[in-house]
Amino acid sequence: MRKLTLIFSYLNNTNEIINLLFVNFVKIRLIMSQEVSNIEPVEVWKNFVLLNQVPRPSKKEERVIEFLISFAKKII
Repeated sequence: MRKLTLIFSYLNNTNEIINLLFVNFVKIRLIMSQEVSNIEPVEVWKNFVLLNQVPRPSKKEERVIEFLISFAKKII
């Protein structure tokens, strides 16, 4: 029973650490996005922020390709 309690305690602490890391990661991303969006030329950096919001893991670039095609169609 003691081992089980230790395992659950460890998992709970690990979960809290992961949650803290995630929350801080999201805050940092938000701050960085806001700072980047204020750099001149604003329109370029606004689009850079939009591009960075598209998930694109290795060898799974479909979403970013769709985003870029859609973006190109809007400006042509």
